[in-house]
Amino acid sequence: MKRLLCLSLFIAVPALAAEPTDADRIKGTWIVEAVRVNGRDGDPKRHSWVGEPITFEDGFMRFSFFGKSNTYKIDATTTPRRLDITLPKHPPAGKKTLGALPVIYKFDGARLSITLGITNEEDRPTSFDLAAGPPFFHVTLTRAKH
Repeated sequence: MKRLLCLSLFIAVPALAAEPTDADRIKGTWIVEAVRVNGRDGDPKRHSWVGEPITFEDGFMRFSFFGKSNTYKIDATTTPRRLDITLPKHPPAGKKTLGALPVIYKFDGARLSITLGITNEEDRPTSFDLAAGPPFFHVTLTRAKH
């Protein structure tokens, strides 16, 4: 009787859903909502990323500005959280390759914020302070609607 009662309680309790990991949360297509350079709105003539899609899927990132064959790796164990983007070593004709971009990221509700260096790819941002330097891009993205 006790075994039957224990078994019925086990079956009656719904399984608790596991909290999604950052790797799960970042997957899919995001749309660039805003670009700021050191706290100022980006120059639309130079940074026309607003409205552009960025897709993260299975370790690959697609973004028209960086080309198609980019890889990414997430480290959610650090503060701030890290996102490393590796760009192709052989860029399309006429485009400069940047190599690896050390990025920080955070989720804010339905938004994803990323901050990356502009002039020195080796400098990883240490905060989301919009006025912090050296020159940083601060990019806000929202999940694409299907």
